[in-house]
Amino acid sequence: MGLPGRLALCVDRFILMHRVAVHFLRDPVTIFPGHMFQLPESSQQLPHLRLVLVAVSFERCYTPLMPPRIVGIVNCTPDSFSDGVGRVDPDRLIEHAHRLIDEGADLLDIGGDSTRPGSSCPGIEEEWRRISPIISKLAKHISVSVDTHHSEVARRAIDCGATFINDVSGQRSPEMLEVVACSDASYIFMCNPHGGAHLFGPGFPFDTAVPKISSWISETVEMCLAAGIGTDRLIVDPGMGAFVSHDPRVSWLVAENLHQFPRTQGGILLGCSRKGFLKLIGEMDVDTKDSLSARIGAAAIQDIPSNVPTYLRVHNVARQREALEAPQVTMPEWRTVPR
Repeated sequence: MGLPGRLALCVDRFILMHRVAVHFLRDPVTIFPGHMFQLPESSQQLPHLRLVLVAVSFERCYTPLMPPRIVGIVNCTPDSFSDGVGRVDPDRLIEHAHRLIDEGADLLDIGGDSTRPGSSCPGIEEEWRRISPIISKLAKHISVSVDTHHSEVARRAIDCGATFINDVSGQRSPEMLEVVACSDASYIFMCNPHGGAHLFGPGFPFDTAVPKISSWISETVEMCLAAGIGTDRLIVDPGMGAFVSHDPRVSWLVAENLHQFPRTQGGILLGCSRKGFLKLIGEMDVDTKDSLSARIGAAAIQDIPSNVPTYLRVHNVARQREALEAPQVTMPEWRTVPR
């Protein structure tokens, strides 16, 4: 057998070994760096276990680069503060969604309950009335996330084709966790110490924000795992704006330290688009906010390992795509701005 044939055989054997390893790999936990994985007890009887472990190590250390996924925001509410359009007409919403897809969105986040400060909950039936026709149309063309804190809305959305549930409430309700656990959907959970989608308060203080957010995330991950949601379906959102603190500097800290927060196999999400904390460095129009949001998002994920899925939730998909393709992006200076 010539050299090309021997090389081909080696490749075939490695691929087979790799498939065996992945098959028997239980559920790699990457919540904390260096967390050891485990193999099922039955695998201890396998021959050539050493080769299996080599393949597993290769899988863990040489996972191909995962490009960031851009999550386009589709607000189906009449009072969303961020875009000020008051979109409630399904045809306009679907047109807007397809524009986001054309601009390069990898998935869409659909919400029918505005959670701006001062907002009130419209109720389950009204929320569902707003989003159901949008989900049913868009789920045929792209992955759909539904932004809701109601377990009943989440259940209906999953049945309608949604593959992500985005829960900003911080309630960690057993009902919501059960709905997600009984499905194949991924669960995006946002750090929200207030325990409600429409509740706001002082939040985390600046000096201890990062460790407190990290602790909250770790506790929530344990609750989700106990409820039966695999780590590969958990996506961490460390929170932004009034949800985490009334101090705008905390949101800047979150973006700057995104790589330090506990993360799951499902990845981590940043949602800084058009948030009020951006005004810390000066008042600005929507276009300027979009450019700044895109720059923060692109800079925040640079220090996250390339094998960790990352998500950027944005209003302006085209602007975020441009920032990700820029040769060099730095975090804006905010620490020297007078308060």
